[in-house]
Amino acid sequence: MTVNRRETAYRVRVDAAELARSRTHPAHNANPDEQRYAAANYPMSFTKGLYHDPALGVVSDGAHFEAFRNAIDEGWAEPFTSRVPVPTDEELGRRKWEAPTAGIVYDLEGPDAQAVTMPPAPELCSDELDYEMAEVYELALLRDVPFLNFDQGGGPQSGKLNTALGRLNALKYATDGYQGRPRTLDSNGTIDRQQAFRGSSPGVDAGPYISQFLWIGNKDQAGGTSPDDGQIVFGAQAIDQRVLTAEDGDDYMQTWDSWLQVQQGFDVNAPDCSFGQDLKPHRRFIYTPRDLATYVHYDALYQAYLNACLILLGMQTPFDPGFAKLSGMRPVYNPAATGGAIPQNAGGFALWAFAAGIFLGAGLIHVLGDASSTFDSAGTDYPFAMVLCGAM
Repeated sequence: MTVNRRETAYRVRVDAAELARSRTHPAHNANPDEQRYAAANYPMSFTKGLYHDPALGVVSDGAHFEAFRNAIDEGWAEPFTSRVPVPTDEELGRRKWEAPTAGIVYDLEGPDAQAVTMPPAPELCSDELDYEMAEVYELALLRDVPFLNFDQGGGPQSGKLNTALGRLNALKYATDGYQGRPRTLDSNGTIDRQQAFRGSSPGVDAGPYISQFLWIGNKDQAGGTSPDDGQIVFGAQAIDQRVLTAEDGDDYMQTWDSWLQVQQGFDVNAPDCSFGQDLKPHRRFIYTPRDLATYVHYDALYQAYLNACLILLGMQTPFDPGFAKLSGMRPVYNPAATGGAIPQNAGGFALWAFAAGIFLGAGLIHVLGDASSTFDSAGTDYPFAMVLCGAM
């Protein structure tokens, strides 16, 4: 332990900040659609929660979107309530903005929010955007098909997935060889069951469609449960992997007026104080895209990653050997000392912090790819799943 812990802690943080500052920060490129269609009231920009033309569905006044954009750039909460004009409804009320300044907040952990980037979204009228829209809607049509049918070999409803794949592979973006962002393809350069709706992260085309982190549990301290039971040990408690189930065909925003209410930012669940979904009183393991939508509809932000971490820790999964360089007892050469290496302990925190980060990230392997299927049932009108997959 150093004599002056306070100064050493300061130096460690300054060194980390210098390292972060010295890295090359990427350019953030956007497609030209916002400027290109500004005169048409920004139809290709995010305008949910603003006033919308009830006949066209685009923002009623372009100046409202510009006020919204300026509020984001300023980075303070106050402008969203005082300078951004929004519609109101006495019966429904309004939903609150969801962390609109998060992208410009400074964080003391990990890279700065703007030190990482993603490719720009496909432009309007591009073959890539046509394909991405088709992909989202094809998966929406499959939301009550069991996930068994999504894997190689399929099942009794395989024909529906085969038909969807046939339509996607026939689109111009596919026949031209997927010239945009990288995709995982089969040996013929097309999408098959092992690549469909899975994103492009390494390993997503291996194994079943649903990650085992969403199904299995681990053995509890009394030896009363096994991984097949789907009970995740959480201290002296357990987390049940089964989810509440929604009725097949219980769909939302199926009419123009119901979609417009959501687009205006109204709280459509306010009149009956509902949770926004009609759910059956019993639970089951995630079985269909609709089940996965229910999971995403109600989960805590970090829930899937925490569960993955708990499963791996409960299984006593070995750490990567590289962790020995981060923490634990090992020989360390101290330039001020004589006699060679001195065994020192950097403390357990570094090991567990890095291990937890790896384990939590493991839960993302399939979750983001699967999430494409959730947004239609969850009441969202924008293909966020594709944006998230691109960000990965």
